[in-house]
Amino acid sequence: MEKIKDSNTGAGINRFYRYLKESIIDTRLSFELPLADSNALLRKLKFGGAYLRNDRKSNNIEYKLVAGNNAALENLQNEDLDNYLNDQRFTLNNGVIDYYYSKPFFARNHSFGYTNIAATYVMLDYEFTKLLRFAGGLRVEKVNIFTDIESYYDLGYKKNDLRRENIGGFPLINPAGIDELNFLPSGSIIYKLKSEKMGQTNFRFNYSQSVARPSMRELSDVAIFDNEFRSLIYGNSDLKTAHIANYDFRGESFFKNGDNLSLSLFYKDFKNHIEMGFGSAGITWDNIEKSSVKGIEVEARKGLGKYFEIRANVTLVKSTSAFIRKDLVILEGIKVYTPLDTINRPMFGQAPYIINSIASWKLDSIGLNATLSYNIQGPRLVIAGVVKGRPDVYELPRHTLDFKVSKKLGSKFSTSLLIRDILNAPVRRAYKLPSGWTDFDNFRYGANFLLSFAYKL
Repeated sequence: MEKIKDSNTGAGINRFYRYLKESIIDTRLSFELPLADSNALLRKLKFGGAYLRNDRKSNNIEYKLVAGNNAALENLQNEDLDNYLNDQRFTLNNGVIDYYYSKPFFARNHSFGYTNIAATYVMLDYEFTKLLRFAGGLRVEKVNIFTDIESYYDLGYKKNDLRRENIGGFPLINPAGIDELNFLPSGSIIYKLKSEKMGQTNFRFNYSQSVARPSMRELSDVAIFDNEFRSLIYGNSDLKTAHIANYDFRGESFFKNGDNLSLSLFYKDFKNHIEMGFGSAGITWDNIEKSSVKGIEVEARKGLGKYFEIRANVTLVKSTSAFIRKDLVILEGIKVYTPLDTINRPMFGQAPYIINSIASWKLDSIGLNATLSYNIQGPRLVIAGVVKGRPDVYELPRHTLDFKVSKKLGSKFSTSLLIRDILNAPVRRAYKLPSGWTDFDNFRYGANFLLSFAYKL
């Protein structure tokens, strides 16, 4: 239940019930064909296909609190909702009632959509020698994504038809879709160095092309109140698929004592990266024409005696987006953009550093395992200032600490205790202003305790 002040969503108190019905078909088929009779070298051809179909219907039911014939709808003076909305105030006594709920119907709250992805691939896995190996191929995907409002689609309303109404002040709800054929090549070269004393070291160079497609929610222009961001969020029917070129070089050593160490250098080039930002009246999604990410990752595993080990990885990242800041005006439901200037800033969703570590204790003789994990990542952009005058919102670093202990109870039973977010660190999202950080919101999830028992057949 939300206390809404925005007149576009209905001032006062509203209840929202949201229902999502989803049907998914996901099938995959793959084959391997040996290219040599000898088992001395790995040489084979892999090929296959996949099909994904996702149908979904979304129904958002809104109930509006209305003053009855005994009282005006008063302002809520405090957070005591139990008293303000107690059952007696909704009871009809001698023809008199304080409050009741109305259930208005809005066509925009009832939408449907589907995703079709048919794919095929071929891949060659080929060892030239025991030290040099190549793996690569091509994946082809035929994609069709569509979403619309049920009644607007049934009535045959065309794009930009004024009857495709949204909440006042927001763009018309147009049908949205993506229909495209994607060719996605990939390749990897691996060179191995082996030593009787030190173990094995691998050098890998990888290249691949990938895509990130907008979801049906991101494509739908419907404006819906979002409980997390406490704001109206609407999609963008003009969104395009993001295309990514990935390059990375990795060196990894596996030592005889079981320890390992790896170093990776990576670079990613994005075209039409999708990000969330402030629109004219709420929060929406948009494409950013050019973005890039480059960085370094160090990963290690170190055993400490017979029962203990530590694993850790540290990633340092430099990201850049060439962002065209715009003025956005909605004229009769049509979005009109006016480019203002171009700025460079960090890429949406990308933290400048990420640190993960796990300390493990294992005693196989009695079936007892315990792990303590720690994570932190740098400030990352979560709501972009798309419209000039709206500052960017970053999620600031938070320290998370989790603990899990598990114990086997005989050959069939086991039990475990998991404690998530022991520190109950606050989630703080803040505007980045010249004067410093100013809170957008600040909350805690709370520590979670999960005790489980399992039986293995």
